[in-house]
Amino acid sequence: DMPSADQTIAHSIVDSHYNEILEKWRAFRPANQRAAIAMHADPFDPAGAKAAYENANRRSEEFRKAMQDTLIEVAQKISPEGRERLHAPGGGF
Repeated sequence: DMPSADQTIAHSIVDSHYNEILEKWRAFRPANQRAAIAMHADPFDPAGAKAAYENANRRSEEFRKAMQDTLIEVAQKISPEGRERLHAPGGGF
């Protein structure tokens, strides 16, 4: 596990970004579902499927960026041992 002091820091940072991350996730999920639906549409609309995938990709990138920015902020403020645990399989906080 991550050292206790680092866990406190990490949780505080993640909590401060929680609403943004959740907003990005909530935008991505339906966009991704619309892309899947577009692929099964009959009649199939290639332009519609392409637009749905482009939107889902954009939303996915926004979500990944929010997560990445949060993790980088955490990494800047925790100890080297905490950073090592952050990237360890199953390390988490």
